[in-house]
Amino acid sequence: MKQIVFVFLLAVIAACSQKFNPEITVQELKESVGYLASDSLKGRKPGEPGDLLAATFIRQKFEIRLLRLKRIFCLILSRQIQK
Repeated sequence: MKQIVFVFLLAVIAACSQKFNPEITVQELKESVGYLASDSLKGRKPGEPGDLLAATFIRQKFEIRLLRLKRIFCLILSRQIQK
């Protein structure tokens, strides 16, 4: 049990220790904000198509980041097990 807690804390520390994430560029941020603020979403009132498009876009971005975090966690876990 102590090892599981240790590995979890190690993963959290590793994930939070990055102050600058080179994977997110200024251009990517501008494009994301530009899309979410664009007129093509036709407003973002709850339940309207623009709201659903914005929610889907944000969910996809989170899923991509979560998959990367899972890979990092698995790498840390495998290194801990090898020790």
